[in-house]
Amino acid sequence: MRWARWIGLLAVLGAGCQDGLSLGLGGCLGEAPPFETTPTNTVHHGVHAAVTAAGVDALVAQREALVALLLDVGPDGRVRLDLPMFDFGEGNGGLGVGVRDLAIGFDLRAVGLDVAFLPDPTRIRISVTNARFALEPGGAVWVSVGGDVACGLGNGVDVGLPTEALAVADFAIDVALVVDEEGRFQAEVEVLPFTLHALDFELLYDPALPECADGITAAECRVACSAGDTFIEIVEALYDALRERIDALIQPVIQSTVDAFVRRLLDRPLFVEGALHPRLVADLLPTAVDAHPLGFRVAPSPEGFTVRSAGDDGDGVGLTLDVGLDAIDHPCVPPVDGPPPFTPGPAPVLSGYDHAGRPYHVGLSLSDAALNRALWVAYRAGVLCLAFDSDQVEALLGQRIDTSTLSLVLPGLRELARGPRPILLAIDPGFTAADFPLATFFDVADDGGVPQAGIALRLPRLGVSFYGFVEERWTRLFQGRVSVQLGVTVQAGPDNTLLLSVDTPQVADLVETYDELLEDANLVQMLELVIDLATATLLRDGLALDLGLDGLLDGFGLPVAPRIEALRVDGERGDFLSVLTTIFPAPGGAGLGVVAETEAAVIDVTPGEARLAVAAPGVGPARFQWRVDGGPWRPLRAAEDGVLVVREPRLRVLGDHRLQVRAVAEDDFQSLDPRR
Repeated sequence: MRWARWIGLLAVLGAGCQDGLSLGLGGCLGEAPPFETTPTNTVHHGVHAAVTAAGVDALVAQREALVALLLDVGPDGRVRLDLPMFDFGEGNGGLGVGVRDLAIGFDLRAVGLDVAFLPDPTRIRISVTNARFALEPGGAVWVSVGGDVACGLGNGVDVGLPTEALAVADFAIDVALVVDEEGRFQAEVEVLPFTLHALDFELLYDPALPECADGITAAECRVACSAGDTFIEIVEALYDALRERIDALIQPVIQSTVDAFVRRLLDRPLFVEGALHPRLVADLLPTAVDAHPLGFRVAPSPEGFTVRSAGDDGDGVGLTLDVGLDAIDHPCVPPVDGPPPFTPGPAPVLSGYDHAGRPYHVGLSLSDAALNRALWVAYRAGVLCLAFDSDQVEALLGQRIDTSTLSLVLPGLRELARGPRPILLAIDPGFTAADFPLATFFDVADDGGVPQAGIALRLPRLGVSFYGFVEERWTRLFQGRVSVQLGVTVQAGPDNTLLLSVDTPQVADLVETYDELLEDANLVQMLELVIDLATATLLRDGLALDLGLDGLLDGFGLPVAPRIEALRVDGERGDFLSVLTTIFPAPGGAGLGVVAETEAAVIDVTPGEARLAVAAPGVGPARFQWRVDGGPWRPLRAAEDGVLVVREPRLRVLGDHRLQVRAVAEDDFQSLDPRR
């Protein structure tokens, strides 16, 4: 009886950073005081999640497994309910009647089942129709009228047929979805009155009953349980009592069963809060060791769960979340009067159909307001104040960059430094509130059938300093500011992860404030290399965000599996990134999908560029992506006539380089080559 976990599907975001969000940071949460929400540090309605009407239909298609989450279902497909002893009281003529030791059940495969989301209040209604409640052997009806007798109770509807039953009825269960003021999930369960279509039973003489154990009472039982005046009185009294109060007999059993498992959900908050401490990753990333913690809280908006209309196709249910982020300003950033406003546009319509008209079952939308608030807080906390030297780059990327290996970009630097000497690079962001938003979403025009969407990052007036270890001391060789454009692509990966790939940076608007480099130095190429190194040291293998859907559905016991169907830019203002997912019957075996096997060979290499002969035999048309020296993967590209052109700032660095390539079949993102 694990049905209540299904409701948790609506709260997938509240799982916490330890439950399915893998940022590759080596640490996530640290001890922190409770997050204090203010009017400026929280993006209201920053995230939306919805189970669509099509998603409800997909779950209803698994009706036996779905109701098995609600009630115990045996191997034969029958649901069993053990009823308590029930005294119906005295009827006309002072005849008291009651039942005990009753167990009833119905064949799940023979009932009608419907699941719907209803408003005011928002609730899930599970309706079961044509349930044929059949008695199992052993139940008894007892009668009290000046003495006690008892009879066995048998089915009276369709006696002798496989469909025989005590009663045929419809019933429904409402589970109201409520979020309290503390952001905790509360569920109010109500079993609605039964609609009785048929009721009949037989009274059976059973000498094994205690009331019929001796000779005198056995005779009384035989009379009471056989045709006669007493028998008729008992049947009439019991029939009237059951017809009028069958709800009172069965409803409490279903109610207590459901309540017991809903209570287990009440311990689960639908919010997550804490702090990301940069010091946890200071040994891995070149960020400031003393960068301030980033406090966060993601919690349901005050309206909590809401019904979302899908027109004639029915309704789904959604949950809107507020995203709070804050940090103390770090000394490495300039003072500001206050943060910029971060206000999302109207919520995207998660109707259950994507832009191409294809159905999906679960939608999850992130606003660029929430993303830009995160960038602002990271910037103000000092996380983006970077400094890294040759040793750190080598430790992180396995590539040595010094005054000697940079000679293609900075001719004469080796001679100036008198040999191969370490370098030190520093990034000094100087954004203002007016510069935001820094991030916007965009559609990937030619995605090759692989679900993708883009994030355009604009980093204006980024301070860059370049030092060389000359004459046994660090000497500043260059300082300036530059504007950077950086494209990040979010693509669906195997196991329903979201993979982030990063394009090569584009620099512009160079303003030099100090320059001791030689006249023939290529500053643009040097700055592209510096920004690319900064990006690579931050991301390395790239971020992998696990939506947690695989494990979540496994825990429900449903024989279904999730699949990301599309990523799209969404909302009236194009300021949401939506991940659209379907739920389908789980495959019968593992490893049945095709996996691309990548073949790559170098054709030629020139400074900053390599041409590769690539192929993915056996998968048809394919897309390819690469990375250099353990840095982040580049976005997927098509190989024209089997040739992939790789343009990389780091290929302007002298020395050996490790170039990795992986393929994915078009229209099958699950085929991404895992070996690379």
